[in-house]
Amino acid sequence: MVGAGMTTDADHFISEFFGTGNLVLPGGDLQQANGAYVAPYVAPLQAGLKRPLILPRKVPGGRTDAYVVCWDMAQVGSMRALIEAFVAHSFVAFDGRTARLSAEDPIEAAILALVGSGTTFVLRPSNQVSQNALWRTLPLLRDLLNARPQRVQAVPRPLGRMLAEFNAAIAAGSAASSADLLDEMTAIGGLSPLNLAYLRVHRLGQLGRDAELLRLPDLDDVMSSRPPLVVRDDILAAWRRNDLHGIDLATDAGISEAVARGALSTERVAGGVEPAIVHRLGLDARIGAAVISLLRTDVASGSALLPGDDLPESLRTHLSALVRGSTTTSASTSSTLGVVSEARGASPTDDDVDVVLSDAPATQSIATPPRSWSEWGLLISGAASVWDALSDAWSDWPPPFMEDAHLAEALAHVGGSGAEDAWSMVGPFLEADDMGRPAWKSAGALLVLAASYDRWAPADLAGIQALLEVFARGGPRAQDYRDTLDLIGGSASRWASVSNVLPTLDMVDVLARSACSDPDARLRFGLAALEPLHRHRWRLGPDLIWMADTVATEIGLDLDWSVAQDEPDHPPAPAVGEISVLLYSLDEGALRRAAEGVARFAPQARVQTSASRVGSDQLRAQTRGADAIALATRCAKHAATGFIRQHVRPGVVVAEADGAGSASLLRAAVAAIQDCAG
Repeated sequence: MVGAGMTTDADHFISEFFGTGNLVLPGGDLQQANGAYVAPYVAPLQAGLKRPLILPRKVPGGRTDAYVVCWDMAQVGSMRALIEAFVAHSFVAFDGRTARLSAEDPIEAAILALVGSGTTFVLRPSNQVSQNALWRTLPLLRDLLNARPQRVQAVPRPLGRMLAEFNAAIAAGSAASSADLLDEMTAIGGLSPLNLAYLRVHRLGQLGRDAELLRLPDLDDVMSSRPPLVVRDDILAAWRRNDLHGIDLATDAGISEAVARGALSTERVAGGVEPAIVHRLGLDARIGAAVISLLRTDVASGSALLPGDDLPESLRTHLSALVRGSTTTSASTSSTLGVVSEARGASPTDDDVDVVLSDAPATQSIATPPRSWSEWGLLISGAASVWDALSDAWSDWPPPFMEDAHLAEALAHVGGSGAEDAWSMVGPFLEADDMGRPAWKSAGALLVLAASYDRWAPADLAGIQALLEVFARGGPRAQDYRDTLDLIGGSASRWASVSNVLPTLDMVDVLARSACSDPDARLRFGLAALEPLHRHRWRLGPDLIWMADTVATEIGLDLDWSVAQDEPDHPPAPAVGEISVLLYSLDEGALRRAAEGVARFAPQARVQTSASRVGSDQLRAQTRGADAIALATRCAKHAATGFIRQHVRPGVVVAEADGAGSASLLRAAVAAIQDCAG
């Protein structure tokens, strides 16, 4: 957490950071010959100013890394954009994530003592040319930071807005953005520790980080609090995928093995199984709940699970025997596994278990929550009292495509007072998206609201890109296509930049890959989005230049993306040997594009792709054979990301894309390959 163990003793920090393990200024003595070089980098600290610091660290062998040290999460966000604009991709690989510093490293321990964890970027050049270019450019950024007036205190953003951005970032597959937002909400306060734990569980569940979720120290507290349905679903699904992986639940032997294995680990998660809610869980969570029902001889929950015809047949057979009171099955299971039936209290009602994060900033709450997407839209458009969007009631509604026209019409009447509330719909809307049947009219209406009410912050762009993908996937009519693209493209000066290169390229790419009812509108949008990138193309890495050139050509935009090979500040891409790379996404078009880009960047690499929603023998073999893996985590809860993590070999680099598009996936793949290549 920011500020943990903080010290403001500048001289002590300088002596520690430039001590053993850093050859830039041995002993931290600024009176040495190299002191004049180091002094401007530490001047803000010596002056008592909490400005971001750029600190050099030279290691044996000659490599000099840059540690960009921020004091809080607000600085992390602004510095990420500045790093993207000044040095990312062209000079160093940069995925936007802060570094995990080691307390065992004396240099990094000094930073942890100064500002805490989660607020430091490490920029590591891959070769001497990159290093020279990096350290020619960083002094410009340093001087810019030192010349800026010092802000007395960062003004915290409204918590409700951050929650909406957090939900949208998770649903859009923006792993780094969701982590930053969670850290920011933790730092500013306003949410109880339990509600923060709910958000942490939900994020890990959506990203498919099952093992990490189950290791959370506060998981017991979460389960005993009877959490929201979506949190129960995340936990039970993670338990099923992690603790029961590799078991064939289509056989009696597999069921027996699952119950036996579950008996060893079920205590932390069994509280999530309650008869009134089990039928509302996703498939993985219901399978986990079914095994727990057998383990606990929970007839009520077993009965509630039986109507689901997508459970494995053998599992349904055992549940049926349990419900019928089959003495053979129950006695056999109990005697074989030593399971004792638990006494069950009265079944809770839906209202009991449909908990919301109640100490989030609520304006007003209405007595009866909406019962459908269009009803929610009507409440917002009518400026009615705000329903708490953190409720999980939407998970029971029919999918948005079934009422697309009505929801879009309701959103079209949203005014300024309801625009903030409408944006809280984006996260749930994207989670409920049906890949085969998009609610494109509603996505278009949300895009119009984004453009009309300036939702162009970096944290918003992943949600906007995901909405644009839903809109384009629906094959809108020419008039709708033209109006929406002209509106979003007309605001390109607000969002199209090198610092936002990934969402910018993702948006143009999804239009290039989708059906187009107005090529001229697409061309106008592409020009508005790509021209700022083209103007500063020397700042982009070769992978992103290739992506920009490819999508520009496909939409008919004639731009020269070449960069002079002898450009002194444009180092060559590092050599990559024969490695195996696995790309995973549910978007097969993004997979194909990213795979083509990897083949250009690393021609010796063997690239495999998968869009499988469930684990399989083929995916297991692909995962175990991969040296580097890149995952697009949008809809990861409904995908096989957890399965991939279970079967990855120790030491293999797994990179999460910070977005759902081709450029984000390609950048994650390139970062993983570079890490793998050393």
